[in-house]
Amino acid sequence: MKNKRNAFFALLVALLVVSCQDHNLPLNPNRIQVTDFASGLKNPMAMDTDPQGRVWVAEVGTGQNDGQISVILPGGFRFPVVIGFPSFFVPTEPFPVGLNHFLYISGKLHILHANGMMYVADVSQFNPGTSVPLLASNLPTENIGQFVINHNFGAEDTGESNPYNMTAGPNGNLYIVDAAANAVIRRDLNGTLSVFATLPRFANPTNPMVGPPMIDPVPTGINYHGDGWFYVTTLTGFPFLPGRATVYRLGLNGVFSTFQTGFTTLVDVEFADGVSGSLPLVVQFSNFGQQGFQPNTGNVIMAHGNTTTNVVSGLNFPTDLDKASPNMYYINSMTDGTIKRITYQ
Repeated sequence: MKNKRNAFFALLVALLVVSCQDHNLPLNPNRIQVTDFASGLKNPMAMDTDPQGRVWVAEVGTGQNDGQISVILPGGFRFPVVIGFPSFFVPTEPFPVGLNHFLYISGKLHILHANGMMYVADVSQFNPGTSVPLLASNLPTENIGQFVINHNFGAEDTGESNPYNMTAGPNGNLYIVDAAANAVIRRDLNGTLSVFATLPRFANPTNPMVGPPMIDPVPTGINYHGDGWFYVTTLTGFPFLPGRATVYRLGLNGVFSTFQTGFTTLVDVEFADGVSGSLPLVVQFSNFGQQGFQPNTGNVIMAHGNTTTNVVSGLNFPTDLDKASPNMYYINSMTDGTIKRITYQ
């Protein structure tokens, strides 16, 4: 009888420990609410929230050179800010191509585009509802793509460029992941570009049955943690094998190390902060099957370094997670044209 009682108390203590650990997660899925925030967008790709709580959105468009940057006020009213970005289809992509990710920095939007350009829009004086939208063709640009294509990457050179995502790092530098070149590009305050780091291809375990002999890592997300580390996510190239996408840590010395692997088609990374520390939140775009990318298989996942926690599941082709405050995030659905608000109670 005593042994049974001791076993019971041991089980109770174990359950209490697990419960406390669950409660102390930076984001406990049981305390999360997901609500609709915006709809009717033209293939929203990325968001960024400014200090006033306004949500800036990059809309790829419909393939008719109708990409634009919009702003959504806290009350939900939406206004076009920059219009006329190139938007087009390419044979290898099932979705329209154009605007990628961007950053709002001190009243300016630094906007990446699949055509290799970074557009810079001064929106410090833009007044939603009264200001006339800016024209993309009038914005100053920096040709990131040409710099990447001109650079000799040696045996790993793809001859292509797609500056996809970026983060602000130390000393005002911007760090840009080029998804086509498998590289991280550094842009300093003067606009000078340099190759900061590269990721190598890896062997395709399904070749020669499916796909090429080597698979590109395809870096898609990057975020500076503030402690000397960048976190970088990969999509991986065709055939988009399940479990092969990775979360890397990238030091200020430009050296990669693996933080956690075992993911599928990752496209972005944010952070969840809480009493148990800060952990990366990664976005899964979708699973890939015989019919291509599968709808409603996107997820927001918290990476612990050795385990994972599904924070939000069943998303339809999400491409960006924007942290608006410690307990509020925005997540998009590109093809649905919607943005949802994730709040943590």
